[in-house]
Amino acid sequence: NDIRDLYTICIVSIMDQISPPRAGQRIGDAEHLLLLPSGSATIFVTALAALGARVGFVSRVGDDELGRWIVAELGGLGIDTSAIAAVS
Repeated sequence: NDIRDLYTICIVSIMDQISPPRAGQRIGDAEHLLLLPSGSATIFVTALAALGARVGFVSRVGDDELGRWIVAELGGLGIDTSAIAAVS
């Protein structure tokens, strides 16, 4: 079997992380913050996608700028986002 023949689907909550740009830097000391896809499922699926596996999420996000951003970020990482629905 080849890992690229697998399809992993995660049914989970999708999380974001707000972080200073440098490790160890305090949020209050940073001139700006980074917004990153995060959470154990996201890290797991992102790693599988980087290895060439076909992966996707089944989830819901807010029907807002943050929801659209996370779906775009995940899609850009090679994750199938077609089963992520926006809800108000």
